[in-house]
Amino acid sequence: MDPQPIPTPPPSPTTNPPQPDNSAGLTNPPTDPLAQSKFKSAKRKAPAALAVVLGGVLLLTSMAVAYFALYLPNQPSVILRDAVLNTLNTTSVAIDGGYTIENEGESQEIISFSAQTSEEASLLSINVDWADTLSGNAELMVNEQALFLRLDVGDIVKSFLPAVSLPAQTVKDITAVFTDLADQWIKVDSQDLQGASLIADESVVPQEDIDTIMNAAKNHIFVVVKERLPDEDINGQPSHHFKLAFDRSEYAEFLEAIKNAELSSLPVSDALIDNAKGSATANDDETFDIWISKDDRLITRIALMSDGAAASSGVLRLDFSDYNVPVTFEEPAEAVSFETIVLRYQDLLGKLFSGTSLAGSQVSARDSERRLDLTLVKNAIEVFEDENDRVPTVKELSSDKWVRENMPALSIASLKDPQGGRYLYVALNSDEEPCGNRAATCEEFEISADLESDGRGARDSDRNTKDVVVTN
Repeated sequence: MDPQPIPTPPPSPTTNPPQPDNSAGLTNPPTDPLAQSKFKSAKRKAPAALAVVLGGVLLLTSMAVAYFALYLPNQPSVILRDAVLNTLNTTSVAIDGGYTIENEGESQEIISFSAQTSEEASLLSINVDWADTLSGNAELMVNEQALFLRLDVGDIVKSFLPAVSLPAQTVKDITAVFTDLADQWIKVDSQDLQGASLIADESVVPQEDIDTIMNAAKNHIFVVVKERLPDEDINGQPSHHFKLAFDRSEYAEFLEAIKNAELSSLPVSDALIDNAKGSATANDDETFDIWISKDDRLITRIALMSDGAAASSGVLRLDFSDYNVPVTFEEPAEAVSFETIVLRYQDLLGKLFSGTSLAGSQVSARDSERRLDLTLVKNAIEVFEDENDRVPTVKELSSDKWVRENMPALSIASLKDPQGGRYLYVALNSDEEPCGNRAATCEEFEISADLESDGRGARDSDRNTKDVVVTN
């Protein structure tokens, strides 16, 4: 019998040796029951602590956002600053206002007005109605080409003229003129206004001077918020309402900054600064109210109150609206020129000047202006001479820019004859000869004008341009 094969035993299962867990912080739960309990507790506390920390961070962040985004921007001083800057940066505005008097519990608006103004054009309408004794109205329209004026003030003129001590017939004649001119538009060309020195080149303030003034105002805020009052709707605009006060000490420092900047367009004297400093503690109770729109932070209303007699007071109200709306108007077709009006009433005007002709009175007025101009120029040159040990050269005094920078107290208009052209100016050396542009040698000066009323001079027959001469 053949032997049977011995059966092979089944393979034993292979068991891998346990491997050490080297991962940090990922320890397997302990097998001890007490340790397992502590481990589970720690797992529950970790998310809770993290939630507390995150909640605190979110709370602090929210508080910071609320402070910088909501609280600070809504501080009264910030709102006021924004409103002033925003309003100044607009291109046009409409203003409606009035002056109301309050007496023994009764109030009456005696003056009302409305205006629209921009760089291109301006409109103004004023109405006066006081106790049925003084009433009248006027309208003014101005653009770059001309000025248009309409007056209806006969009652006002009639009430005030007797106080001027004019003859009764003259008062009657003047009243008749204003009555006749009621609702008549009068046109004055811009060239005529410039010739009369009503519009002068020096009236334009250089942009660099404006920037300097604005910076000084930012550094010395002399209008401060004294009280925050309940919000109000002003002409449909939800508005902040503040009571403002005038900080006279800051105002004095503002003036000091402008003086130190030596602006040609805004000279500030020591007397003005001293006056501001002297009144720094006076009238501390003076306040006025301002309303500022919540949406765009533009001024919507200003109100000022003035105290009068024992039981009376007055309130000036200004309402602002229609910012950045273009201002235009159509020239009145029925307007007549100013020259036409003058010729129409020439006889009456002649009576007012003691029987002289209108032309004669105009000549006299122009000659008086010439004499005054020369005196003003002489005084300004002498101030320059004291500071620089010389007088201006002809070239220097012929430059408007140089005069503004070096003789800021002198108006350019004072250097010009009322009928055009500059007065004759000569700078001389010690030998009384023209010093030309050699500034250091200019020691003397002579400035002269030609009068019309003396029958001599370039405007007369002998062409003598030195009817009036002033020197140092």
